[in-house]
Formats: sequence, structure tokens, C-alpha cells
Amino acid sequence: MASKPENPMKPSTMVPSGRLPIGAPMFYSAGNDVGFQPVVPSGEKLYSRQEAEEAINNRFMIAAKEGITAQEPYVKWWICEPQQGKWDFSYFDLHDQAAKKAGIRWLPFLIAGPAYATPPWFKASKEHVPAVCLEHGEANATQSIWNPHLRPHVSEFIRRFAEHFDETRIESVLLGISGDFGETLYTAGGNIWTYLDAPYHVHSGYWCGDSYARADFQRTMSAQYKSIASLNKAWGTTHASFDAVQPFIPKDAPNRRARLDLQRWYCQAMTDYLEFWLRETKRYMPKSRIVACVGGDGQSMLGADITAQAELVAKYKAGLRVTNEASDYGMNYMLTRQVGTSCRFYGTFYGFEPAGGVSDEAIAARVYNATASGADELFTYDPEPEGVRGTRYRGLRKYLVKREPDVDVALFLNRTSWDLGLMRRYWQAGSALRSVTDFDIVDERLVSAGVLKHKRVLFWLDGPVIEASTARELENWVRAGGLLVLQCNARVETVEAGSFRWLPVVDQLPDQVPDRYRVDVGSESDVMNLAGPWHGAEIGNAFVAPDTSYRWSTDGSAVDLPVPGKNGIKVAVRAALKDQQGNEQLLLVDGQVVAKPQGAGLQVISFQLSAAQIAGRKNIRLQFGGQTWQGSDTDLRKLGMAVASVAVGSGDVDAEQLTRAPRIGMMNTLSLDQLAKPPYTKRLGLGAVVSVPRCDLELKQFAREAVFHPGRFLPGAKAPYPMVETDGDVYVTRFRDGSVLLLNTSGTAAKARYAGKDVLVAAHSIESISH
Repeated sequence: MASKPENPMKPSTMVPSGRLPIGAPMFYSAGNDVGFQPVVPSGEKLYSRQEAEEAINNRFMIAAKEGITAQEPYVKWWICEPQQGKWDFSYFDLHDQAAKKAGIRWLPFLIAGPAYATPPWFKASKEHVPAVCLEHGEANATQSIWNPHLRPHVSEFIRRFAEHFDETRIESVLLGISGDFGETLYTAGGNIWTYLDAPYHVHSGYWCGDSYARADFQRTMSAQYKSIASLNKAWGTTHASFDAVQPFIPKDAPNRRARLDLQRWYCQAMTDYLEFWLRETKRYMPKSRIVACVGGDGQSMLGADITAQAELVAKYKAGLRVTNEASDYGMNYMLTRQVGTSCRFYGTFYGFEPAGGVSDEAIAARVYNATASGADELFTYDPEPEGVRGTRYRGLRKYLVKREPDVDVALFLNRTSWDLGLMRRYWQAGSALRSVTDFDIVDERLVSAGVLKHKRVLFWLDGPVIEASTARELENWVRAGGLLVLQCNARVETVEAGSFRWLPVVDQLPDQVPDRYRVDVGSESDVMNLAGPWHGAEIGNAFVAPDTSYRWSTDGSAVDLPVPGKNGIKVAVRAALKDQQGNEQLLLVDGQVVAKPQGAGLQVISFQLSAAQIAGRKNIRLQFGGQTWQGSDTDLRKLGMAVASVAVGSGDVDAEQLTRAPRIGMMNTLSLDQLAKPPYTKRLGLGAVVSVPRCDLELKQFAREAVFHPGRFLPGAKAPYPMVETDGDVYVTRFRDGSVLLLNTSGTAAKARYAGKDVLVAAHSIESISH
């Protein structure tokens, strides 16, 4: 998948594809100049030209001293063309001149389309076509990506910029095509810095309600199906013509195929719009290193098919920068690794940027994530690092070197199931898997492109519905010698509900639900019951046995609960609530509020569901709703309540006693020896499939065996490297030159032993072991 190491070269020199050569210092960029700009939100300080020039010069001089290779200003169309036809780049001349004085480069972020970058004169014109949401039929202040009137202005913006500035003083050109801030996404949030005109209607959703979007959807479906009869057959509909085919909210889709068609079109439209930007930038700035800015987590609602975008930028010898990191290494890894995997596979460059604040302790985790992923760039919002933060950055700068990870394990990202709303535990399972091994994240597009050719183990840990074509490709890979470890929350099937003979038939849930059980929300064994987004497992918060671990809920968090019997049930939730003024938390079933926790601190929240409410149901979904709050200035997570467990019992039972019921993950006892035999393990050609049912084996247990002792499941198979032995929270990454990089994310030093070599890794620190 990756090329062989090359000889080190100067940081500014790149191989033909735009990637840095192995061994070269990474691009180390910083920025965010919105506070100095001539257009700021009402109530914010407005800098004079002299004040702005002094602040910019000071920032560039400090950046040069700290080893930062480029400073990034937000080059908004609004600032550059404040009146139609009158161009003014004088503010950005200050950055260009400051870069020249400091002896470094600058990194312009060209933004046109988002609310805070589009000139008022354009918004007031007949050419203004705002994005319209399907949910409410309301428009916001961001331009629709289908707006045909916008594209000539974007081309003119890029041309004017290219004519004004010298490309040789620019490190990279970052493209800000859409989203709230310039990402290759649809609008989703907004904040004070995007409300330069006024607050506008904005939320995560489907922004394809304008007439141009509808027409594009109709054209795309017509080209795909050729006849309305074919579409009706696939969708189970009775449309009279393609004129009647309209974009819809996915949950309202007539069937699975229609839902997939809608979401794949929605993502492809954003990818196509990115190609327009790439083509125009390449046209006017042919010598520049061009980078697209992608954010979010990859879900189709945001419009980012990350693998498709990586394939596209590689075509134009451009790169991707993903803007979604925070302070948790496990989550950062899951949010960025698909970019790293796809860009390495397609042979192009990539970088990492945080979505907001990063704690002092997490600076090492961000540096490690970039280096261990083989990234070309690390971007930071610490343009003037001082005190502890500055010391940390300086101590870690030596690790900012382009490296080539050696990764032969993969995690399957089943976008088909994700688009169908069937993913339950992907994020939690992936974070847990990372504590065992480094891995690449591969989706259907990468599988079809051949990414598994050099992988020996593939984990499929979520998403039970798959396209038949992808299943055939996975089967062929297994037959050629691959080891597939499967643990889904339901029986695997095709989009049209077809089955697969080559997979072991193992029930993923027990047939008999006990009268009383407990879902341990912080446990790896019980994450199969978790649905929607949850924050990572934590220890503490005054919880005591049997619930010593917990997870913070957030928007969309839920727990799936098997129903015992036919009589009414009681549900008891052990949780901790933060004392936040106005922080109302809710528990819901079927969208109906069943409990409103009161007060702060540890408590058991309980409610009853009658026989009528559970009649005919095998499962219920308990949702956590209400308001969310931000942890701190550096912890930007959206938090709800800290949930330790959810217990279910039939009959009259005390809520406190119910929370001590046996864990649901313990209902099926299974050993590794049993797992290695039929019906759980099935030989297939030269390879094998291991189907792991719900059992008391934790993910880490069978993952370690599959990666480091594959011979248990596939006789004769051997791991080409040993497992790291450690007494702490240490992560390991191997590189193709034989070296190893270790990260300690805990607050205490940890001992690690790898391949006969011992090393002490300080708290929140990085250490290396040479070949």
C-alpha cells in the first residue's frame, strides 16, 4: 500500500505526488486570524490597520522562532470583494509581507460560500441561492452548492487572488468550499463568527431543498435508472415520472435502496463541487500545493465521503486536511484514520487539525497521531505558544517527521449500514481495538480498490447490512488467506435481505432474555447494546461497584434493551448529573419522555413500562436527550449525563437492587478455545472467518488473539511482530523501517517492553524504539 522509504530532503521539497519524502520534517502550520480581520461580529474589538499589522508581524515572528513553517489567515471572499467588482487584498498583503520578514511562508484559506465569507452584496442579489433544509423548508445564509450563479464568482475570486500574490511565498492553498467554516461539508452548526449578518437557521440535517438541488437529484436518478419503472421497482414506489422524484429525509425513505440512493447522491454532489474548486485552483495556481478541508466524522448527513474525496484530490495531485481532533487520542484516531488510510492508499498527502481546544496533556497525543499516521502536516490553533504549552510543543517538535506506518490490520467501516442507520458500536469498538493494535479504516470503496491485498486481519465489528458486491470481495479476500473477525449486532444480510452461505451462522443475541439484567455502559463487552454516539469510557465520578466505569451521553446517545417476557418491566439507570443551570436531561422511549432526572450528583433514575407498551416487542430503545453542555474551555465535548448502567427487570423489583443485576454481556460464557472451533470459526479456502457472538469475551481478548496469535483460528498463521507488553495505557505504532513509536496517555509513567527492549514512557509523552 505504501511506497518504500526515500532519502530525506528539505522540508519544502515534495515528491511528484505532493507528499513529503520519508524522513523530511512535517509541515507545521498554525493560525486563526479572525480576531484581527476588518470584518468581525458585532461587539468584538475592531483592530485598526496598524494594530492588525503589529499583531500579524508578532505572530509570524513567534511562529518562525517556534519552528512553525506557515501561518494561516482566513481569506474570505467578503473581505477581498467588499463591493461588487472592487477588489481589495490589502489586509492579506500584511500576511504576505509578514511571512517574508519572518523567513517563513503563509497558508491562505480561500473561503467562498459559507455565511461568514459571502459578501452582503451577493446575498442581496438575485444570484443568491441559500441552502434550504428538508426538515423545515427554511433557508440559511450559506450558499447552496448547486447554485449555478456562484461558480463564476468563485472562479473570479481564485483568479484575482492568484494574480495578486506570489505563489512561491505560499506553503499551501487551503480550499474553503462550503460548510459553516469552509469544509467540504454541508452547513451543520454555526457560531458567533459565522453570524456576521445575523443569526440564521442552521442545524445538522439535509440541505438539499432548493430547486437546483431537486433538479440535480432528478437528473441523477434518471441517469442511474434510465426509466421510472426501474426506479419504482427498486424503491417500491409508484412515481408517474422522474419529475415526481424529490429529495427526502432518509428516515422517510420508502425502502433501503431508496435511502442509499439519496445519501450517496448527497455525498457525491459535494465531491463533484470539490472537483470544481480543485479544477479552478489548479488552473490559476498550477504550482501551488492545494489542500481540501474536510471535517466531521464521515457520516453522509454531513456530505463527506472521505474515501471518495481522497481519491479525487489524488487525481489533482492535491491533499486533504481533516479538521476534527480534540483531546482524546482514541477518538482522534477514529476520526482521522480514514483520511490517513485513504490518502496513503491513493498516494497523496494529508494533515490533521483540531476542531477546537486541545488540553495541555493532549498535545502529545495530537503529535503522536499525526506522526504515527504518516501525515504530512500538523496544524495547531496555538499560534503563539507560551508557558506549559510552548514547552510541550518544543519538546515534541523532534517527532514531527514524515514517517511510514506498517499496518497489516484493518477495521471495516460499513458505510452501507451507516447510511441505513444501523451502526451501533463502531466508535466504541474502534477505540477499544486501538488499545490492542494499530489498524487502517477501510470502507466499501477501498475494499473494491484492493486495499485488503496487504492486510492479514480484518475486523468487522458493526453494521449488519452490506452490498452483495462488497460481500463477494470480502469472501474472495478470505479465500486468499485473510482472517476476518466478525461481531455484529444482528444477522448479516444484503441490502435486499439476502443471506451469505460463506459466513458462520451464529446468533449475535441470546434467544432467552433473563428476567433481570444490567447493561454496563462503560464495559467493552456490553457496547453491542449502545446505539448512536457516546463519549469514551471513563473511570471515577464517584461510581462504586458494580458500576465503576461510565460514559457521557450526548446528542443521539441510546441503549438497546431486550425485553424480558410479556409483562410490564422496570428500567433503572445509574447516572451522575452535572449541576448545570438550565441543564435539563431527559430519558425517552419511542420519542416519548419517560423520566426527567432532577438535581445533581449520583442517582438511580427509574421508570415503568406497562405490558401494553412492550406488547409484541423484542427490544426497546432508551434515548438520552435534553440539553448538552461543554465540559470546559479545553474540553469541547457536548455532554449530557454520566451513565454507568441501565438495568431491566420484570415484576416488582426495587430500583437499587435492579442496578446490581448480572451483566447482559455475561449471559453467554465462551472461551477462546471454543471460539476457535466450529460453529464460530469457519475455514474458507486459505483463510478463515471468526464469528464472535455476544459473550463474556471482551473485544480486547479475541482481538489480541487474532492479531498476535492468528494460528489459533488459522493453523500455520503467524504474526510478523510481537505484542507490546506494558503496565499502563500505552499505544504502539510500527514503521516500515522497523522502528516503533509509543504513546502514554495516562497521568503516570508506564513501562513498556517490545521485541526484547525495555522503555519507560513518561506521563502524556512519546518514546521511540529504534530498529
